[in-house]
Amino acid sequence: AGEGRRLTNLDFSHHCVQLVQSKWLDQYPDERRVEFATANALDMRHLGDQNWDLVLDKFALDAIAARDAAHGARPDDAGRCILEVASLLSPGGIYILISWSSRAELLAPYFEVETCGIPPLPGEPNKGALPTLHFCRRLAGPAPSPRPVEEFPVSVETGPEAVVVTLSGVKSPEPFAVDVSNQTLVIFHGEREAHRIALPKLATEAAQAKFFRKRSQLRVTIPLEASGS
Repeated sequence: AGEGRRLTNLDFSHHCVQLVQSKWLDQYPDERRVEFATANALDMRHLGDQNWDLVLDKFALDAIAARDAAHGARPDDAGRCILEVASLLSPGGIYILISWSSRAELLAPYFEVETCGIPPLPGEPNKGALPTLHFCRRLAGPAPSPRPVEEFPVSVETGPEAVVVTLSGVKSPEPFAVDVSNQTLVIFHGEREAHRIALPKLATEAAQAKFFRKRSQLRVTIPLEASGS
């Protein structure tokens, strides 16, 4: 990173981010211009619009395009990812995309695009298919709008011992947090409020709320206090 600039490394996996960050800090403990963060390439609004000069993508878009519906994918996810990148970059900013497929059609609305094949390294065999390097310069104009907003269908079940709140279709790695006060459950997704739900009068406070997250589902259990006779 040059003087006065910062480099931010993003990955969908929080575990991978922690692992790479630990190795980096072991080797460069005094380098503070390089940051690491967990992020969803389909929703990067928390990074700020038109704040970035360069985005480098090595096969991440391919991984998004290859997912299927069983893993929460939508048909337009590749396009959504490119829209997010276009929103991050300032006019004239550069998106370097390395992909096994040509993405020129998806890139054209936001970028001036040049492409070339990437030859194998010296000494490596040429196996035929070569990845494509897309050198993309952000066209002038404001950030694309409207931006997609991830919504989570919610269900609430009240039993004799607990209230169970379930959010479905959760794909983002951004952290969730809850606040229970004044008989209201507020679920935060990253820095945004995702849901506000009224609770029975006997719901306990946030310290006793329990989280359970599995794949695309988040479940919050709030125990109910025993009522006196």
